[in-house]
Amino acid sequence: MAAIGALLASLPVAGAAAALAALLAMLAPALSSDDAGFLAHLILKRPPKILRETQWGVQKRTYEQNLAYRAHYAAAAARRLASGESDRAREERFFAQHLAAEEARVKSARMAEAAADRWGPLLGWIHTNTAKTHRPSHIAADGANFDVRYPPVSTGGLPGTLPHCDCIAGPPTPGARMLR
Repeated sequence: MAAIGALLASLPVAGAAAALAALLAMLAPALSSDDAGFLAHLILKRPPKILRETQWGVQKRTYEQNLAYRAHYAAAAARRLASGESDRAREERFFAQHLAAEEARVKSARMAEAAADRWGPLLGWIHTNTAKTHRPSHIAADGANFDVRYPPVSTGGLPGTLPHCDCIAGPPTPGARMLR
């Protein structure tokens, strides 16, 4: 996975698609060279957005997370294609879902950075109750505080990070418990 993430981080390098196809073939030996090439081009045609370095480091961490998720997607897709569990059309749909989740993480990072710029690194978790799904950990986090530099593990990350999460970061709640 680290090799895939490192390759994705160096996308301008010539031959990245061929190198990625070779890595994918190593992860899934039964993967045909045509499918490896298809997958490499699919993954590289929309590289993870490079986010700016900021005071709080949230965007840099999000970029690194997105590289890791992209690498995990690549490995899982290679295994699915090699085993016949998936086909190219299905992988294109899965990759679109992957991109949507990636975009949600970027949006969440920018929102958290803006909130931290306004109120400082200690922020309040606000469960908006508008999402399609309501995670018990996010309902429980409502009104609690968290440090934007150390995203809470108990909620799965920053507000708005997970799919279908509409939680937001706001001003810290005086005397509220800290999310860990």
